[in-house]
Amino acid sequence: MRVAFQREGQNFDSGSIANINWIFPNRRLDAEMTTVLEFAQLSHTRVWHLATALFFREVLQSDLAFITLEEEQETVARDLGFWIP
Repeated sequence: MRVAFQREGQNFDSGSIANINWIFPNRRLDAEMTTVLEFAQLSHTRVWHLATALFFREVLQSDLAFITLEEEQETVARDLGFWIP
């Protein structure tokens, strides 16, 4: 989020994310990263974002929305079956 704010020339207020509970996978995401890279060659941060979403979609056994401002990442997310709001 900090990068998005910086890119848009906005000041980032860490209080705006104070109520977010951050989640972390409990294992390596090799399989998910391989899946993402089958669709496109993305930057490591975009691959991580998508791989993490794939992991948690499986863990939670539910549909997840995928939010991004990056067009190529959105395309890959759609190809992976994520709902884009």
